Amino acid sequence: CNFGSKIPTQNLKATFIQNSGEIRVNGTFGAHVLDFKGGVLSGVGQVLKFPQISPNPAFSIAPGSVDAPFGELKLIPLNNSMGFGQGSLDVVVGGAVNQNSKLRVEGELYLANNAKINVTLKNGFVPSLGNSFTLISAGLINIASFNQANLNLPKLPVGRQWRLDNTGTALKITVI
Repeated sequence: CNFGSKIPTQNLKATFIQNSGEIRVNGTFGAHVLDFKGGVLSGVGQVLKFPQISPNPAFSIAPGSVDAPFGELKLIPLNNSMGFGQGSLDVVVGGAVNQNSKLRVEGELYLANNAKINVTLKNGFVPSLGNSFTLISAGLINIASFNQANLNLPKLPVGRQWRLDNTGTALKITVI
């Protein structure tokens, strides 16, 4: 869906409900009310008026697209804050320098409870020691109640492991 890049927020009066399938953002997407009950939200660009509360467990966010697998998807939540306590974030990593998909939240993100983060490697890429990848950026990221058992990372060669770092404004994984 590409709703153009110059839609004034006050003109968004429709309600959008997604029960299944995939919505591919390519530019700007939004509605007066967004309700994600299931399916996948993917693509590059921005989503206006993203709900403040956690999506349904059957809902996934997958930044990037077929044409730009390492792109960024920006969510602009209502009231500058959102909680993500269910559902999944699916991120692709495919190279050492800015070769990964990213989620950007304009405001605060509270990652909690049963939310899942799934990271996959693309094109046979094997990260080296010291490689670091930003998965999420936001004005503030709080992961105090995030269950790190729900962080699904690809296997690395013997002697390497992943480390999760939260700088407060970026959630990163690093090979150590």
